[in-house]
This record gives sequence, C-alpha cells and structure tokens, in this order.
Amino acid sequence: MKLDKFKILSEANEKFGTSRFSKESISLSERCVDIAQDWLDDHKDNHETLINKDAQILQKELKNYIRPRIVKYKKSKFIPTVVWWWIAQIVINWIIDRIIDYILKSH
Repeated sequence: MKLDKFKILSEANEKFGTSRFSKESISLSERCVDIAQDWLDDHKDNHETLINKDAQILQKELKNYIRPRIVKYKKSKFIPTVVWWWIAQIVINWIIDRIIDYILKSH
C-alpha cells in the first residue's frame, strides 16, 4: 500500500501554517508520513490483518512506531527541547489520525 502524501498533508498547511513554528510542524508532518510509509512497508505481507484491526489499535501501533524514530529528527537549535516535544506530540497525533483515516478509507 502506498500512502498519498499530498492527500494526507493537504490540511497540514491550514492546521499548522499560522502557528509560530509552522515550518517545523509541516516538516515534521512530512517526516511522519514517510515513517508511516516505512511502517506499512514492514507490514506488506499482512495488509489484510492490518486493515482488519480496530482504528485505536492501529493508532497505538503507528504512534509506537513513529515516536522512537522521530527522536533524531529535532534539527532546530532555536526551539527548546520541551517545546519541540510538545509540538511533536500535537503533530504526531494529528497526522496519525489522518493516516489511519486514509488507510481505512482506501480499503
């Protein structure tokens, strides 16, 4: 399964474009979609079992997959770590909802 990055991220600019850290939030959203694609690629042999899972279970699994991989992504030295993690949590939760909706609606 291939994620449609444009479709998933189409609302990101509206959601994060006016915030103080809009550039970082949108960039992080894009990175989350790339990591989610890796997660789907890891499950390419069992897409049917993945799609048959409950949305909350998928969200939890995807969140557990993304969080450790996003740790190394903090590039900005101007944003304090606590603030960056706060932004990351908002972005990750929002983008995971969009990805799970896309996966479930696509199949």
